[in-house]
Amino acid sequence: EVQDMHIDFTCSGGYANLHLTYHGNSEELSQQSSEEFSRLVESSEFFNTKQTALASPSVNYPDMFYYQVSLSDGKRHNSLSCSDVTAPASLRPLLSFLQQLSLHQL
Repeated sequence: EVQDMHIDFTCSGGYANLHLTYHGNSEELSQQSSEEFSRLVESSEFFNTKQTALASPSVNYPDMFYYQVSLSDGKRHNSLSCSDVTAPASLRPLLSFLQQLSLHQL
């Protein structure tokens, strides 16, 4: 069963210096989106990823995106900050999904 999860997401940067945010709960999503979100959270190992594993790169690229993600489901909570360069491959599908959610919330 998909547990309701609180989502706080911001994405900034890129050539256009975008600033996207999504704040809400997974239960507010369509059933399909909620299930996809839940699957991505688990496959990304989000709650097992430590911030120290996402050290900031020494080089800043002008078109780089920076992400801040906080997720909480009542039992578990984690917050991560990363960029296009430091995000592990396992986290990228979740970041893309959250980016799409924030674009739809505009």
